[in-house]
Amino acid sequence: EIRSHYYSSRDYSAQCASPIAMMPVGNSITRGAASGVNDPTQQISYRKDLWDLLNRGGYSMDFVGSQTDGKFYAGCDAQHEGRSGWTADQIRDNILAWLNSTPADVILLHVGTNDIVQGVPDHNEVNQILDQIDSYEASSGNAVTVVLARILLVGNNNEAATTQFNNDVALLVQNRIAKG
Repeated sequence: EIRSHYYSSRDYSAQCASPIAMMPVGNSITRGAASGVNDPTQQISYRKDLWDLLNRGGYSMDFVGSQTDGKFYAGCDAQHEGRSGWTADQIRDNILAWLNSTPADVILLHVGTNDIVQGVPDHNEVNQILDQIDSYEASSGNAVTVVLARILLVGNNNEAATTQFNNDVALLVQNRIAKG
């Protein structure tokens, strides 16, 4: 089951004439460091399963980004913008450069885990990332669909903070959608 919250004027339900440029963005979870292997060519996290699922569904995808962890898996596009240890503010400060370098039709955004671990979660930084994406859309004329994930619970002492962060981000997204 795939569930997502997004805001976009684009419809990707039909077959595309050209591949959908999809940029996975986040921290080590997106990068694949928790894949259970030390070899970066095999670190792929959720990206391979998503790639396989979308391709079986008939979608033509092109994962984009400057990072290439997961090259071991033949037939799976290993590009992404997952950065181990990065917090939401670091992603915010780089998202425009990434989009200008490798434009994306879809951004898979999974941020906030390291903010929770470091004890400084701020859902407003997620809003600022979305503002940067909006700025990119306005300046480039390219529409971008954002699929924003709730973060995973990491560690035993972070459940309340993770739940609060996820609830705050969900409300933020609902408010952005309501505003158009």
